[in-house]
Amino acid sequence: MLAELNIKNYALIENLRIEFQKGFNVITGETGAGKSIIINALMQALGARGNKDMIKRGKERLVVQAIFTFEGLPEDISDLISGLGVDYENSGLILSREIHKSGRNVCRINDINITVNDLKKIGDKLVDIHSQRDHNLILNKEEHLKILDMYGKEKIYDILESVKELHGEWKRIKREKENLIDSIAKEERDLDIFRFQLKEISSIEFEVREDENLEKKINIMGNAEILFKNASAIYEILYGSDTSVQDMIGEALKNIQEMEKADFSLSQYEDRLNEINLNMEDIAYYFRDYREMISFDDSELNKSQDKLNKLNALKRKYGPELEDVLEFKKTLEENIDKLERKDAYLDEIEKKLLKSREAYENKSMELRKVRKEAGKTFADNINRELKALSMKDAYFSIIFRELNEEKNFAATGLDDVEFLIRTNRGDEDKPLIKIASGGEISRIMLAIKSVIGKSYGMKTLIFDEIDTGISGLAATSVGKKLKEISKDIQLISITHLPQIASMADNHFEVIKEGTSEGNVTRFKYLDFDQRVEALANMIDGGQTKKSLDHAREILSKNIK
Repeated sequence: MLAELNIKNYALIENLRIEFQKGFNVITGETGAGKSIIINALMQALGARGNKDMIKRGKERLVVQAIFTFEGLPEDISDLISGLGVDYENSGLILSREIHKSGRNVCRINDINITVNDLKKIGDKLVDIHSQRDHNLILNKEEHLKILDMYGKEKIYDILESVKELHGEWKRIKREKENLIDSIAKEERDLDIFRFQLKEISSIEFEVREDENLEKKINIMGNAEILFKNASAIYEILYGSDTSVQDMIGEALKNIQEMEKADFSLSQYEDRLNEINLNMEDIAYYFRDYREMISFDDSELNKSQDKLNKLNALKRKYGPELEDVLEFKKTLEENIDKLERKDAYLDEIEKKLLKSREAYENKSMELRKVRKEAGKTFADNINRELKALSMKDAYFSIIFRELNEEKNFAATGLDDVEFLIRTNRGDEDKPLIKIASGGEISRIMLAIKSVIGKSYGMKTLIFDEIDTGISGLAATSVGKKLKEISKDIQLISITHLPQIASMADNHFEVIKEGTSEGNVTRFKYLDFDQRVEALANMIDGGQTKKSLDHAREILSKNIK
């Protein structure tokens, strides 16, 4: 729950500390005293959009801090703050926000700096604030499906998630088909070019790096005479002549062998010389074979040069390397095959699309069935709540429109849902937006919030002037409903009606006072006698004996 709110230099507030309690808390005060400023300040600590214009005149920065306590931290909140590197202790969570005149924002949770977006993610899980904007939301037909899904989320959300995934898959395949059709249409115009290019590349058989090998071969053939002459000379010097190196090494070995008879330690040099002799033989044989491979054939040289020229031409057109030419050839073959077998490709993707569509439609039908079941119980519960809110002749219903055409395929399924209401017997059911009375809208909104109350989880609920347009018995019924909701959830309500204020467990009053530095907003917790005075002011604008007696009577009755 929201245990404490600290506000410094926000609008008319210089320094304010509020300790909220469990149950039903109300905030009252004169018009313009700053009741909504309190809520707006809290919203800053929860990550709402803010700016430096909110800073109190003459100050450099504003600071808002909200302290929350829990009997046990909910798992979704625990996972979220753990992901931000925040440690949770039994002391609770402290959310804070600073806005400086420079425009700089500093957001923290338990003294760990976080972004405004992360602050809002946490704030959304801790507090649910309902204001006139929520009235506008329930009047917006586009929101009705979301509200119904929230009500039936235990049975709906898993199916809805599957529908979203299947819709995404259907859209992906549909785009794939459209891209294929576009590609075929474009490439068909280029089919003759593709075939010419493939024929040009295929007219020459080659392998990767064959151009490098040809360049080496051509260079050798171009210098064949020099290479042959020198290779022959090397072979003769090392092995082939009567005075070859091999013969000289042989003579040296004989001399060492004679010397070993007198000095055996020289045997190691015999071994080393033998090794040299073997290596020399290998070198000699290599140059002998090299000499034999050298070609003096001009036709072979011309043939190699011609192929190299053709390969270089392919590289210039489709390269830059032969590996790229081969890759381009593979692409050409695929494109030509796709175009020649386009009907088969289109048939295959059409089957995939049809299968995906059927899966999406089947799951959407399953979702529709569950939604209709949830809609029946939702409407029944809303009607029960409306009677408790002094709208005994009202009747709430839901109309389902089945949107089965492909143009209506959506991630939320194939349903269009709209809330209807009739507020008097004999009237016809009408869309909520056609309701004229603000009081009726407020009570319908409260009925909806009451019915989907379990969706709030551990949240604190805040109602900013939910009593708009109501009075008398209707106000009493709204107060009772707020009291009922607050048994399980901490509830804070700004109100100007004594019927609602008298039912609160805790009553706070906002007061605007003039000082030498300008107007400031004060906030105080009221005891029983102070509550009587505040209620009397709300009843007739003064504190007459009659209004005080009446205030004491209703307060005594409602706080039992």
